Amino acid sequence: MSALRPLRRGVNLLGARYVSQSARVATNGSNILQRQLPSPLQGRSSAAGIAPRFTAGPSVNSQNGATRRYASTASGPVKKTQLYDLHIARGAKMVPFAGYSMPLQYSDLSHVESHHWTRQKASLFDVSH
Repeated sequence: MSALRPLRRGVNLLGARYVSQSARVATNGSNILQRQLPSPLQGRSSAAGIAPRFTAGPSVNSQNGATRRYASTASGPVKKTQLYDLHIARGAKMVPFAGYSMPLQYSDLSHVESHHWTRQKASLFDVSH
């Protein structure tokens, strides 16, 4: 009897999936159903209608065989915003961000204290760049 339980549960899950996919309106309010959206697998077929399996392949390598690495910061000289001098005068610890020198925290507050101050009061983000 216990061997039938997983099968029944699987059948129930398949039925629930069918009902959820056959709804007239998607949860985001769109009239397009998921099965109507273009699929990255569209046009590909496999035996018995089973979707192909994706396996982890080798890492992306450059032509010389070395692994490519990407920097999360801009290369070149770091630019200064119009408020740079004000931040320095107030004791800001400046860090590179999106190619600009931006304040991370001020010398009179720890990182956590700065976070709490911002949450409890107000803080401005320098978007002059």
